[in-house]
Amino acid sequence: MDENIYGDDGLITKDTNEPEVVAETIKFRKPNHFRRKKALLMVLLVILACALLAGLVFGAYKLFFGRGKEKAYDYGSAFYFASDLLSEKGKDYSVNGVIRFEIRNYADELRVSKEKIENFEITLKCDGKDITENAKVSTGERSMDSGMKSNCKVEITLPEKYYGQKVEVSCKSKPIAVVLKGTFTISAAYDYSVAEPDDEGYSVTENGVYVEISLTAEEDTTFNVEINTKKLYVLPTDDEQDYIGRYKTDDGKYTIPVAAGSETVIHLLKADTNQSFDDSSKAIKVTKSDKYIKPNDNLIVKEKEEKND
Repeated sequence: MDENIYGDDGLITKDTNEPEVVAETIKFRKPNHFRRKKALLMVLLVILACALLAGLVFGAYKLFFGRGKEKAYDYGSAFYFASDLLSEKGKDYSVNGVIRFEIRNYADELRVSKEKIENFEITLKCDGKDITENAKVSTGERSMDSGMKSNCKVEITLPEKYYGQKVEVSCKSKPIAVVLKGTFTISAAYDYSVAEPDDEGYSVTENGVYVEISLTAEEDTTFNVEINTKKLYVLPTDDEQDYIGRYKTDDGKYTIPVAAGSETVIHLLKADTNQSFDDSSKAIKVTKSDKYIKPNDNLIVKEKEEKND
């Protein structure tokens, strides 16, 4: 007989005829797509960490080892259209007699235009009206080759009716349109008056920092010379100017005799060496006197050369 299946209380504790059942633990497994997301997240975190580390390493290298070793900027496509006075915003200037400025194909020593400036147009306006046709415009070569520093000097002369008014000057480049501008208020120039058509025997010439007056006479002649002393002056230490002082009658006025067949040359220094002289003002006025005065001793004269020499 099988082992006793009855307990102390007389009840059956084990049924040997029933199969023995072993309980198994139930396990929950996550689907595969959850595992893939987790792996992808880990990869992204690793990549981000590597990128941050690389940035820190590169920054440290530039800080300690990369100074002064940066690659030069490539100006291969740069176009520069500049000026010493004009700009894209424009500024106000006051000038005497003539408007002068430069047009350049460079911004500085390093920045030079890599494209040729084919030409540039100049336009002048006063009170909103185009007055370009009323101006005398003188320029150098308006085209400038690429890759080489070049400049073009511009001189603009306007009639006196525009003096004291604001004149806007603009320059537009080609083939790339860049507009530079400036506003100029013109005042009377410090210039001189040359001989009237019926006056002979003298001439006035500008020579850089000074103005030269030449007085010549076929017969004994006295010239009255009047000088604007704020614009031109003489040096008392110079022998020639000492000679002029002998004939000074008033401040800036001289009565100078010239013997027949002689030439007297007078040099007057400019107060402003940048000023250009023409015949539009009264800084110098030369006329002939009706009477001839006797020259003082030690005259500075040059014998007039004979025409056949």
